[in-house]
Amino acid sequence: MANLNFKNGYQLRIILSKEIQRREESAMIKTISFAIAHFTVAFSVTFALTGSIVIGGLVALVEPTVNTVVYHFHEKLWDRIRARRARTQEAPQGVAGMTVGG
Repeated sequence: MANLNFKNGYQLRIILSKEIQRREESAMIKTISFAIAHFTVAFSVTFALTGSIVIGGLVALVEPTVNTVVYHFHEKLWDRIRARRARTQEAPQGVAGMTVGG
């Protein structure tokens, strides 16, 4: 690894900023490719079951949209669970692992 002896950390911030930007771009490309795959699967399954291009198209649009909204709330729930676990782990421990002051 190169010696990171930069003046005021400016160059290091540029390097880190570029790495963050690259990761965000990669995540966006991955998200778009997953969305295309999701739409394709939703359309294909619905079309195979109904034989209707219109119904297949509607389901391909509606189902991923609903899933996206559900996923948002699912993530919020898991954020709360993670935060609760972090608070529990940070709480002082008493006798035999019981939480003090709780």
